[in-house]
Amino acid sequence: EYKKLTEIEIPEGVTEIKADTFYGFNNITKVTIPSSVTSIGDGAFSSCSSLISIEIPASVTSIGSYAFSGCSSLISIVIPSSVTSIGYHTFYNCSRLTSVIFENPNDWKVSTSSGITFNAISLSSSDLSNPSTAATYLTSTYYYCYWKRG
Repeated sequence: EYKKLTEIEIPEGVTEIKADTFYGFNNITKVTIPSSVTSIGDGAFSSCSSLISIEIPASVTSIGSYAFSGCSSLISIVIPSSVTSIGYHTFYNCSRLTSVIFENPNDWKVSTSSGITFNAISLSSSDLSNPSTAATYLTSTYYYCYWKRG
C-alpha cells in the first residue's frame, strides 16, 4: 500500500537514507529531503521510475551506488558542493536525465576502484560546469565508476 505514495517528505532529524529504502516505489514523483540528512544509501531511490523532482540538501556528503538508477523520469538534478563522493551506477538507466548541475565542479576524479587511488581519471571542471556534459558523464561515459572530489 505504501508503494502507492506519490510524494514523500522525509522528516527533519533523519540523518541517513538507508540502502534500498524507497527501492521500486514506482509512483513517487517528488521527494523532499531535510537538511539533517548527510548520506543517501546504495539503491535508496533505485527504480523509482516516476520520480521527477528531488532536491539534495547541502548537508549531504555522499550518494551511494545505484541510489537513483532506473529513475527514468528524472530530468535534472543539482549536486550540492557538500557532496564529495558518488557511488558507481548512481544514475544508471536515468534515460531522461539531461541536466546535472555540480555546485562545485572542481577536483572530481573517477575510478573503477572504490579506493580512488589507482588509475583515477581527473575530470575537467569546465566539462562538469556544463549541465549536459555532466549528465552524459554520470549516465553514460563514467556511469560505472566511483566519483570522488578532493
